[in-house]
Amino acid sequence: MILTTQLSKSENDDVLNSLAIIVIDTLSERQKHILLSLLEKQESVSATKFIQNVLIGADCSQSTLWNTLRCLKKQGLVDFANGTGSIQLTNVGKIIGEKVKNDSK
Repeated sequence: MILTTQLSKSENDDVLNSLAIIVIDTLSERQKHILLSLLEKQESVSATKFIQNVLIGADCSQSTLWNTLRCLKKQGLVDFANGTGSIQLTNVGKIIGEKVKNDSK
């Protein structure tokens, strides 16, 4: 269902902030780590290469990281094309990633 009520800028910001908090509270530490890694990545890399880079410091298997990425994709936070295309945060993923980054300071 799409919200059709017109909101002021302040009300819109409050709604976005609340939704971001809800999303962040449901993310696992591994998901947050992946979002932060994507937020900080400098170059365009494939999902496969990204997984290989994250796996170096991870305490989990490659398949676990793939499952985590697929979950983030399903949530609309990351986008990639089955390992062949570049992986990146969506606009929503960037907002959530920034909030996770600011919360971890």
